[in-house]
Amino acid sequence: MMAKTHILAFLTYTLLQNVAGCDTADTCVAVRPCDNAKNIGSLDKKLDELQAALNSLKRQNADLRSKVTDIATQQRETTVQMTTLTWDLGNLTGEVGQKVGFSASLATGSNVHVGPAASQTIVFRNVFFNNGNAYNPATGIFTAPLKGAFQFTFTTFGYSAYYSGAQLLKNGHLQVSTWQSNGKHHSDSTSGAVILSLNAGDKVNLITWNWANMQVFDNGNHHTTFSGFLLFPL
Repeated sequence: MMAKTHILAFLTYTLLQNVAGCDTADTCVAVRPCDNAKNIGSLDKKLDELQAALNSLKRQNADLRSKVTDIATQQRETTVQMTTLTWDLGNLTGEVGQKVGFSASLATGSNVHVGPAASQTIVFRNVFFNNGNAYNPATGIFTAPLKGAFQFTFTTFGYSAYYSGAQLLKNGHLQVSTWQSNGKHHSDSTSGAVILSLNAGDKVNLITWNWANMQVFDNGNHHTTFSGFLLFPL
């Protein structure tokens, strides 16, 4: 019994010594309140650092969200622009795809005269080119297949015994003309050109002047010609 009392007293003394010596360095073996205070202070500091890092990440995230929103807006705008460009390109391709043009001469080989007579339609039967088939070699009339700007050129050849030249008509109305009076030369040529705005279905052709002494001539050399083509749609 006595031995147990001594052991308990020794243990109590030892424990009190450990508690009392908590302020001296390297004497505490158990976890002490002062160590807990230091650890709590260290944890608070780390917590503040983590909170600061978290706040920084939140700001970065907000910046990234703003940038993503800007990129999405730019993508929508780019999509709209691409759609518009695709539409414009489609229209342009359609316009470029309208290739209309013709060129013809009066004679296919042998001698051909128109006149002498007044206001005779000049029918150019020898077709060199007729893309789009807008020119009719049976009637001498060009019919516009679409609304657009068209350029026409023509030449006439005649002998000096007659007046020569031609009138270019749009839907039966005079647009431009050439004229060559008879004279001392054995033969003479005339030429003319014009750009016209035509609607789909408008007709263009050449006639002789309204004089009884008018005549145009052609042969295998193809002096008398009529040509036209689409410059661009309107």
